[in-house]
Amino acid sequence: MPARPATKSEIVTALAERTGLSKLDVSTLFEELAAVIKQEMAKGSSLFTTMGKPRRLTIKKPVVKSRIPAAKIHKAVRAAIQQRRNESAVAR
Repeated sequence: MPARPATKSEIVTALAERTGLSKLDVSTLFEELAAVIKQEMAKGSSLFTTMGKPRRLTIKKPVVKSRIPAAKIHKAVRAAIQQRRNESAVAR
């Protein structure tokens, strides 16, 4: 069975112990880092460089079901193509 991932609290505690900073300082650092990443993503960037290594950031969004069934879309596309063919045939 794989080990469970560390919680935010466990990560903050471990970093505070290793760096000698207070837990509040480490927590504040994470909050500010999240704000900077969010700001960069708002600019349209999906790459963020940390410690010299670029990381691709993605936001997972739930799949949204189309309001128009695929069959109706295909039917509409076929009709538009046929209409253009008819118009070009008349223009000749």
